[in-house]
Amino acid sequence: MTEKVPKITIIHEIPGRIRFRLSEALRSVEKLKERVRGHAGIRRIAYTELTRSVLVTFDPEHVTARELAVRVGMAYSLDKDLQPIRVYSRYERREMSAMAFLAGASLLISMVSRIRNKAGVPSIEYGTGLITAVATLDHGYQEVQDRGEFDPEVLSIVYLITSFFRGNLLPAAAVTWLATFGRHLVKMAEPGVEIKAERLKALAADDPEYEMVVSPIESHSGWHRLLTMLPKMIQASMGGRDTGGHKSLLGDIERMSLMHGEVIDGLGSWKHGIPVRIK
Repeated sequence: MTEKVPKITIIHEIPGRIRFRLSEALRSVEKLKERVRGHAGIRRIAYTELTRSVLVTFDPEHVTARELAVRVGMAYSLDKDLQPIRVYSRYERREMSAMAFLAGASLLISMVSRIRNKAGVPSIEYGTGLITAVATLDHGYQEVQDRGEFDPEVLSIVYLITSFFRGNLLPAAAVTWLATFGRHLVKMAEPGVEIKAERLKALAADDPEYEMVVSPIESHSGWHRLLTMLPKMIQASMGGRDTGGHKSLLGDIERMSLMHGEVIDGLGSWKHGIPVRIK
């Protein structure tokens, strides 16, 4: 029988506000609040017992949403007697817009036209490229409005724009559409990390008794890996820098850990904070 692992899911996130859902009820709400709130940028923590949700409002100039995710994960692990906690980043998905559907239909028409006429119809293909570009920009704009940032897939539009001058417009439009909207067609595994509090031998009374161990949760979905790799492949073909980790929860935690000297400060009553170890 598979052991049930407690989970935390990020169910809503906008600048200055983040909501988590816990898979199991807390043993001590006050202890979790005490362990999480020890940072100057945290304004308020509220727990709703009925939905097992934790709402944190904060100042994004002083603390990041990803730091809050690991702080809640560590506190939850301590609440569950040092069990590993799986933290998932599942954003509220926006349905594909009418423009995205129109771009997809235009792609199909262009492909049929290319099959029937090997040279293709330039006017149709240019129209397809334009509609795909508008749909991608609109998608990125909506994500910025909803979450204050956009997924890196939107950057594939740079590849589409350069294709206008290189003469390979239809393949570029197809790749851009798949990279931006393909996730709506396939049910993908949620990206996540596992956080565990591990006991340390304290040398002094104010030394940390625990360290935080963070490890990735691997996705076994081939489609997930393919659709995740598309933006990276586009940037590599253009000689650009790989930003595929921008939306990786583990990548964000690694950067946050380095910025803090591999220590989470103000967590609980430990003077020197809690060390972070990333596997």
